Amino acid sequence: MASRWLGTTVVFLVMVDAGCGDSGSGGSGGTSSADGGSGGSAETGGTAGVGGQATAGGGGSGNAGGSGGAAAPDTWTSFAQPFMASYCVECHGAGDALRDYTTLTDVTAEQAEIRCGVAPTTAPGCGPSPAPKQFPIGSGAKPTDDERAQLVAWIDAGLLE
Repeated sequence: MASRWLGTTVVFLVMVDAGCGDSGSGGSGGTSSADGGSGGSAETGGTAGVGGQATAGGGGSGNAGGSGGAAAPDTWTSFAQPFMASYCVECHGAGDALRDYTTLTDVTAEQAEIRCGVAPTTAPGCGPSPAPKQFPIGSGAKPTDDERAQLVAWIDAGLLE
């Protein structure tokens, strides 16, 4: 019994140490059982649950109950603007009178066409034109299917800034 208490105390100290100076939680939770349950890990800058272990890089869970924290939603600044810079602004950049994809305003105005033409497969509400994966046109770099799906999800979520 003493070793179980000691193990819990040590893990608790790791949890407290991992939480010092951070502003978020990598999540807590996981499963618990009569023998102490299973531990997990928390992202760097997060907090491990009781029974968890603070590590660099993993999702967070411990045996205190509940579930791990969710990733922050994609925003214009964190995902869409860099996506546009990588794949779109060579043709639709600053100075393009019709489509300046360096601005959220123009992307918002063209969101339906962008959504359908960038999607990795035919997205709900899209017709035959533009076809999935039609954009970007040209010989430049192309986004992966995961990046395409991520952009569609960002548009579907309301084009978060």
